Amino acid sequence: MLILEKFDEYTKVEVLRELKHLYKKINELKEDQKNFRKLSKAVEQSPVSVLITDYKGNIEYVNPKFSIVTGYTLEEVFGKNPRIFSSGRTSLSEYKNLWDTINSGGEWIGEFLNKRKNGDLFWENASISPIKNESGSTTHFVAIKEDITQRKIIEAELKEAKSKAEEMNKIKSIFLANMSHELRTPLTGVMGFASLLSDELTDPYLKEMANIILQSTMRLTETVNSILDLSKIEAEKLTLKISRVNLAEVVKNIADQFKQTAKEKNIFLDIVVRNDNSIAELDKSLVVQIIKNLIQNAVKFTSKGGVAVEIERIKINSKSFVEVRVVDTGIGIDQKNFAKIFEPFRQVSEGLNRGYEGPGLGLTITKKYVELLHGEIFVESNIKLGSKFIVRFPTVVERKLLGKKNIEPENQLDISKGSNESTSSNLLIVEDDELNRSTIEHYLKNFYNFESVSSGESAVKVVKKKKYDIILMDIALKGMSGLEAAQLIKKVPGNQNIPIVAVTAYAMIGDKERLLKGGCTHYLAKPFTQTSLLSLIKSILK
Repeated sequence: MLILEKFDEYTKVEVLRELKHLYKKINELKEDQKNFRKLSKAVEQSPVSVLITDYKGNIEYVNPKFSIVTGYTLEEVFGKNPRIFSSGRTSLSEYKNLWDTINSGGEWIGEFLNKRKNGDLFWENASISPIKNESGSTTHFVAIKEDITQRKIIEAELKEAKSKAEEMNKIKSIFLANMSHELRTPLTGVMGFASLLSDELTDPYLKEMANIILQSTMRLTETVNSILDLSKIEAEKLTLKISRVNLAEVVKNIADQFKQTAKEKNIFLDIVVRNDNSIAELDKSLVVQIIKNLIQNAVKFTSKGGVAVEIERIKINSKSFVEVRVVDTGIGIDQKNFAKIFEPFRQVSEGLNRGYEGPGLGLTITKKYVELLHGEIFVESNIKLGSKFIVRFPTVVERKLLGKKNIEPENQLDISKGSNESTSSNLLIVEDDELNRSTIEHYLKNFYNFESVSSGESAVKVVKKKKYDIILMDIALKGMSGLEAAQLIKKVPGNQNIPIVAVTAYAMIGDKERLLKGGCTHYLAKPFTQTSLLSLIKSILK
């Protein structure tokens, strides 16, 4: 202040102003230094690698994390180009793209497979950007890099696991397809001839034997179908066909099918409808299977007392449901086994001393069908006191598509005697399995004129010489396949629109669609009954 006394008033003001400005600059510098130290600490202590180069790409700075990851110190890499970390696995075009991006002022983000000082390879996720001065010129480049080696290892393991799972699933599908085909083919003959013998035999003992064969075949067919149904659900290849379903009516119709069995076991089977309105928007085919499985199980596991099926419309939290309760006085289930009964291929009684037949798929499929319909299933039970299975369906469900499920209702046809109207039609049977061919011939002999060949080549030859109304085509033929034969037959003049029925043991997911797209016009899965075959032919000839 003593110095200021030597100046006039005007000069004093100017000096004070300059001193204040200088003081402000000093404070700003201190703040900048504080911020610089803060940023410097952040970079030094950063959990990711930081690398700074000059505008030519020569390294000027690396942080401690960089040294930990690569094994190189700043002194070892100073002035060198980052290509010293290259593993040789990154293409020149990718490097060109990187430099083109950052030289044009953009930010490049990508991954590198680089090499550490000890030669080990490691993956980095990098973000590289230009640093510009006040005039907008690039002076440096900064790279922020994260070691993602562990993530890449996990991704590779997951990819390998996924690949193995897909391969296992493919093997499972092939196995199921082969087993399905190999079981269905002989079952067609066994079921067909057992049915024919049952109808024609008069000796009570022989007739009973034929019926036992037929029942055993049907049981085996149901097992095969259950396995296929489960595989379709797991592959999410079902489409819900939603319509208004009267659950009381469905339950009554299904219960009628088990009245005789209940009577033979001397147990009751009652239906109780609690209120009039039991309408819900559901897939009727799935509902039928759900109710059928539950009633069948209840009758199967009850030897005294009986089974009551209750239907009631209820409300929960202002939402409307139709509840079906199947109550029995059977053997009951221990609470610890509640979860087990819904697992595939599981039963409460298992092993060599299991008490009941069946593959253990009924309740598994039932639960999955209920869930597809956005419903719920519960069980209440006590050992020796019986069980109560409760299924709750929402009255309105979301139309959720999960693939394709085709339902072909079997029309009733009087097959007690031949039809004179049918004999004017000519059919061609193409089947290389002698037992199956003989079965189909016996099914048709009182109804239609037919000829049989055992190969696709023979089928093509005879079609060129004679006109047929329908061709029943096996698919897995020796030599030329049924599909190849169908495609060639369609090219024969006058046969472009001939009905070709794929009569096949291929009944896995997508088989029907594949065969219909491949040249066949209709589909019939083996094994099949005489009624289903004749009904299909009748519908085609209409």
